[in-house]
Amino acid sequence: MIQANVAGKHLSFAVCLKDTLEIIADCGIGFETKHARGELGYWCGQPYRGQGFMKEATRALIEYVFSNMDLHRVQACHFPSNPASGRILLAIGMQYEGLLRGYVQKNGLPQDVIYYSILRSDVMNVQ
Repeated sequence: MIQANVAGKHLSFAVCLKDTLEIIADCGIGFETKHARGELGYWCGQPYRGQGFMKEATRALIEYVFSNMDLHRVQACHFPSNPASGRILLAIGMQYEGLLRGYVQKNGLPQDVIYYSILRSDVMNVQ
């Protein structure tokens, strides 16, 4: 991963192939410091999906922010139509929290999202 930007309330990384440094994905966390939490987001280019890149990148990012920032919680969501994203979140240790009905607007229509979270104590074995 190559650090792409740090802008106070957001940390974003480009995910590159080792040999060519071709950018194939991105993952980042937006911060809400008042509540010591972050919101994980990511995308991966179609040819690279299902190969473990996002699992590796998101796991590394979560470990990085819990080791280097004063966060208590990282959360993430996905649309029900994208169950592969949910499998990534579970694989990196996040816990399912529930379905939020009509939580976001996409193309002018309300959409449900499924939320997951991981706490600092889940990763760092601290209270």
